[in-house]
Amino acid sequence: MRFRKISNANIANLTLLDSKGFHMSIQRSSNVTIRNLNILALENSYNTDGIHISDSNNTDLATRTIGTGDDCISIGQGNTNVSISNVACGPGHGKYKYEKNIAGVNVRNYTVSGTSNRIRIKTYPGAPPSEALDITFKDNVTENVSNAIIIDQEYCLGHHCSNEPSGVNIRNVTYRRIRGTSNKAVIVNFMCSQLVPCENLILHDINLEFVSSSDSSGITSSPIQNYSSLVPNITSSCLNVKGMAFKTQKPATCL
Repeated sequence: MRFRKISNANIANLTLLDSKGFHMSIQRSSNVTIRNLNILALENSYNTDGIHISDSNNTDLATRTIGTGDDCISIGQGNTNVSISNVACGPGHGKYKYEKNIAGVNVRNYTVSGTSNRIRIKTYPGAPPSEALDITFKDNVTENVSNAIIIDQEYCLGHHCSNEPSGVNIRNVTYRRIRGTSNKAVIVNFMCSQLVPCENLILHDINLEFVSSSDSSGITSSPIQNYSSLVPNITSSCLNVKGMAFKTQKPATCL
């Protein structure tokens, strides 16, 4: 379902099921409010993003459940002032010239369970100059995900990837009150560009713990004898990044 060049619109009370591609896309639009959607597809679906937003401004999304096997919500180029709240996501999973900047994204009260990635910003190697800035993730919960907090500026799906660093400048990104569990030992992973390092990343009150991926609930319900010996040392990893950390930092911050 594609909405293109619309303005002052309300989209509500829909169920989208088993699309062969993106379930919904908002393109070149302004002042769009989205409420009360259920978007569902098989866990192993490919390229079946729930909602994709691009070249739009003032998008306000507060929906219910998105579980598609791919990205629950993907924010593409050219977006300003995107607000996302009260979403249950899971399970689930800039490349071209002249791509536009992304600015003013606010994601809050968002729960993700059983996905590959929780809070991810990705860019392709060799991407030409652009910016992604003024992004906030606040009061979010993660349950049994692989990459709880990740910036990946070396993202590439194919075998013909550029050896050049990404030209996308990621800056002014805040992670505030992030809670939950991850099934990877490297829970916070910032892989930023050597050409344009990430700037002004803020970690404020982060409390993430390791949980075995075999625990489908994402939560250990009772103590296990010698459990501590089975738990890897959880860590953070920083590459080409400048930022600061405040209050609780679990795992210990690398900023």
